[in-house]
Order: sequence, then structure tokens, then C-alpha cells
Amino acid sequence: MRASTNGRVRRSATEWREVLSRFQASGQGPRAFCQIEQLGLASFMRWRRKLSAVDAEAGDAEAGFVELTPPRETSTGWALEVELPDGCVVRLRG
Repeated sequence: MRASTNGRVRRSATEWREVLSRFQASGQGPRAFCQIEQLGLASFMRWRRKLSAVDAEAGDAEAGFVELTPPRETSTGWALEVELPDGCVVRLRG
């Protein structure tokens, strides 16, 4: 946490994660929590939104992982085609 010349405090993402952990444990609403912690409500809400989006993306990547194993080879070989949500198609042939 660094105080600037105008008296504002700058926190790192790690520090904001700690603040958000305290908020969740407090059981209070954002306005009351920010008042007690002497935080700007707008900054708190922005970081809450920002970090929850980052965490959701990381969680989606982990939850969306699927290990694929090719089927046993037959006389004709094997083929696998995966179409991704963005329209990209991955084709594997053995």
C-alpha cells in the first residue's frame, strides 16, 4: 500500500484480494464495510468486479479442461474433430 501526494492510497491486486477476503468474512454490505475500512466505495466495487472476472476466467479454464485419449486404432485409423466456441475446428487423424 502506497500513499500518493494527494493522500490517496494505491493498493496492489494482492492487497485488494486481502481486502475482499475481509469483506466476505465480515458479513457486511459494501457500503458499511468501506466506511469502516475507510475505502472508496467506487474503488472497492471496481476491484471487486475486476478480480471476480479474473478469477472466473481462471476457474473456467480449469473446469473446461477435458483430457482426450484417442480410441484404439482400427484398420482404418482414427479421426477426431473438435469445434471450439469461437468457430475454430481442430482435426486429428491417426
